[in-house]
Amino acid sequence: MFDIKFQEFIDANPQCVTWFERLAKEKWCRSHDAEGRRFGHMTTNLAECVNKVLRGARNLPITALVKLTCSRLVEYFVTRRVEINRNIAEGRIVAKKVEDDLQRMNQLTIHYRVRIYDRDLQLFEVEDAYNQSTHVAGDIMRVDLINRKCQCGRFTARRYPCSHVLAVCKMEKLNHYSYVDPVFTVQYISQVYAAHWYPIGNELLIQQGEGPTVIPNVTLTRTKGRPKSTRIQNEMDWVESQPASSQQRCRGCNQTGHNMRTCPTRLRRA
Repeated sequence: MFDIKFQEFIDANPQCVTWFERLAKEKWCRSHDAEGRRFGHMTTNLAECVNKVLRGARNLPITALVKLTCSRLVEYFVTRRVEINRNIAEGRIVAKKVEDDLQRMNQLTIHYRVRIYDRDLQLFEVEDAYNQSTHVAGDIMRVDLINRKCQCGRFTARRYPCSHVLAVCKMEKLNHYSYVDPVFTVQYISQVYAAHWYPIGNELLIQQGEGPTVIPNVTLTRTKGRPKSTRIQNEMDWVESQPASSQQRCRGCNQTGHNMRTCPTRLRRA
């Protein structure tokens, strides 16, 4: 499935191949996350969440940075614990986002036809309905419930049932929640926020700890001038830092920074 979709992408923009060849597929493509270690997340989703939580703390002194990080964590634990307890009281089984996605995919199952190949091995085939408008036959996917695999790849990558697995569960009268990874369950999430936080209180009353004396490195003292306020670059900023000769160029004007579709020269001519 990935090869088919990726070939369509290459046919639309052949020049992108050289850029994609620099990157390992498991770094940017969920279909190559063979063991589902990312749980459906893309490359930097989790890092961006941390950046959002600590927004405004980037250029603070170390003491203020630690205090702000601690206060933000306490705030998140308090609000999340209240939310989780409310979900448990309402009888919710899995996280709300997962439940919403399951309900959305469950609506797609009305168009599927399930064929049983082996009940003992729990092997099934799910066929999508014939599209009357495009006159194209529906996709056919193989489902292996024992090994928790579906040919579409979503079941493995996201760690909870795809629409094809939901269709099988509906026909076989199986509880589809049993195929959701435990990390998405409300009970599991409640354990994440079960830790207790204790207020620091008056800092003057804190006893001095025993241990070696830490001497700051004088070579790392901040130099004169305004401190850097931009974000620390990561691998996503790699292309911007490369020389213009190695960056992708527009086929129309041979300039960097855009492609043929967004070329300002072509748009002005149009």
